[in-house]
Amino acid sequence: MKDTITLKSGRTIKSISIGQNVFLVGTGNYKNYPPRHGVVEKIGKKYFYINVGSNWGLEKFDIEDGSAVNDYNYGYLIFENEEAYNKYKLAESSFHDIYMYFHDNSFYRSKLSFETIEAIHKLIYSEE
Repeated sequence: MKDTITLKSGRTIKSISIGQNVFLVGTGNYKNYPPRHGVVEKIGKKYFYINVGSNWGLEKFDIEDGSAVNDYNYGYLIFENEEAYNKYKLAESSFHDIYMYFHDNSFYRSKLSFETIEAIHKLIYSEE
């Protein structure tokens, strides 16, 4: 198994193992349900399965990209733990705030100096 799994969102998580605790956040029809903990119960060649405490059995996930596999409009985002999820939420919120700042303020009304804007541009577009 790979050392990391690159999710469809571009995030990466460490490779999964049987008995590993994970943190799941609902999507689709599950988006209004509270996040929950799960345990990896089974790992196959194409899929891994997580017990989320549901009466419906184990939830199935693609081993290549971590996406939920089902025939319905629901799924989960997988996080290594609750702390990783909280960091994700903070980054998402911060990104939105930055987007709204630049969306709502033209350069001429911005409180940022030209040098600051240029530094932000270099930071975003610099090669790593």
